[in-house]
Amino acid sequence: MFKRLVKNGRHLLTREHSNILSAATVIMFSAAASALLGVLRNRLLITYFYHQPAILDVYWAAFRLPDMVFQLLVVGSLSAAFIPVFSQLLTKSKQTANLVASSTINFILTLL
Repeated sequence: MFKRLVKNGRHLLTREHSNILSAATVIMFSAAASALLGVLRNRLLITYFYHQPAILDVYWAAFRLPDMVFQLLVVGSLSAAFIPVFSQLLTKSKQTANLVASSTINFILTLL
């Protein structure tokens, strides 16, 4: 069962996504998994270094830059998935492109 899960997950991540929904779904699940693992990491660090706050302060300061880079890459990936689809729809029908853009923005805002 685990091998099948790994195989299907690898296929989902390596295939080319032709629409925004499948690409955004992959990005969304990746970001959610990262956030959950981050919460677990932070809880473990706080538990282990609870009586040494200076060590935690150094960790939080050092963590800011890599976290910012990750956030920029996630937003950049979403943009890279959305812009080609939006451009293709815009050449066909401006009304459809605007509907897809507003639906995507509303979905993301609702999710957040």
